[in-house]
Amino acid sequence: AGTRVLVKLACPTGVRGDHLCRTVYWYGADGQRYAFPNESVYRTWFADFSGVRIVTRGQLAAIPLGGLVTHRPGVRLVKLPYVPKVYAVDRGATLRWITTEAEARTIAGASWHRMVDDLPEWLFGYYRIGAVTDSAPVFRTDAIRQSAGDLDAELREAIAARRR
Repeated sequence: AGTRVLVKLACPTGVRGDHLCRTVYWYGADGQRYAFPNESVYRTWFADFSGVRIVTRGQLAAIPLGGLVTHRPGVRLVKLPYVPKVYAVDRGATLRWITTEAEARTIAGASWHRMVDDLPEWLFGYYRIGAVTDSAPVFRTDAIRQSAGDLDAELREAIAARRR
């Protein structure tokens, strides 16, 4: 496989949805692969699976695992399953708590509640908490999405943010 492509293993006939062959990876410009933890995260970056290349186990094993891909900034809102707080996803895998429903409407529109993904608790550690949206400059999902750049840039920024 070349760099900056989507890769996965071929799935044997009849495997379940949670089989390892279902995992799609971003093979980044840094020569590492980054796993999409679920389809919700994948779909914030890509509309379909048409660009995914099938690789062998040996090819996949030869690419070092760099980490996980997080939600694309400005595309979806997220929340933890048992916590009522809703967060906007900003650059660098930064979560910004949306403190009111009115703020959610300002950020994501009248149907904001349809844009919320449950974030598995085990994935929460790949994000960091930033300033709340009502104390930050006006947070607009379309502007954030446009400024987020490509997946390689977002991965670099998220990794750098976690090191701070």
